[in-house]
Amino acid sequence: MSKPKSNEDDLISNIISGIENVKGLDVSLLDLRDIENTVCSYFVVCTGSSNTHVKAIVSAIQKTVSKELKEKPFQTEGNDNSEWVLID
Repeated sequence: MSKPKSNEDDLISNIISGIENVKGLDVSLLDLRDIENTVCSYFVVCTGSSNTHVKAIVSAIQKTVSKELKEKPFQTEGNDNSEWVLID
């Protein structure tokens, strides 16, 4: 398995740092580089304990990445008005 590029390392590090700053839970980094026809190299997944917590995680990631890397995200997905529903 090849090592991620340094700019990818910085981005991943900043994303995880943003999640940890607001106590995001169950952080997982998925390496998708060996899968053909993917739209990204990595996927970061975490959980939050409430809708407010999830929104705080999103905000912390955006602030951390834009501050540290001095870049705005190319694109963001989702809608701030959406709510997650837990299905038992």
